[in-house]
Amino acid sequence: MMPAALYRKDIKPFLAAMPQRDRTALLGLSLFLGVLLLIYGVFVPVIDFKTQARERFAHQQELYVWLDSQRNLVAASSIIAPNKPTPKAESPLTLVNSSAKKFELTLKRVQPESNGSLRVWIENANFDDAIKWVEELGEQGLNIKELNIDKQKPGVVNLRLTIST
Repeated sequence: MMPAALYRKDIKPFLAAMPQRDRTALLGLSLFLGVLLLIYGVFVPVIDFKTQARERFAHQQELYVWLDSQRNLVAASSIIAPNKPTPKAESPLTLVNSSAKKFELTLKRVQPESNGSLRVWIENANFDDAIKWVEELGEQGLNIKELNIDKQKPGVVNLRLTIST
């Protein structure tokens, strides 16, 4: 329990009542705690923040240099790569039917969806022909949203796909 003198603003009588040796020890301990508080409460957090900021800056600078080095590569690839083909004036259903006939694939079921996409089922198709057909759909400007291929036997598959424009 602390003496009553510490509760009041006048601490001089409390210190005057202490022996000189205790006052010196209390002063030394107070200075030591003040220095620790200054070091660990102010300087260490500032130094840590500065170090982390420099590390973040170095990382961001490396990222910028890498991105800048990739600029020419991206520009070159956009020149070489053809733009995505635009859908033909024909309806997606017509494109799917005509290209399936071209690859001799029989559509088991075609279901139009409310969002404008088509769900298509093909059974017992030659794998090579089915993949070429899917590739041609992409070349005609149709997007394959979903594609499921189930192997039936070697070289023969069932396909389920969702196509949108």
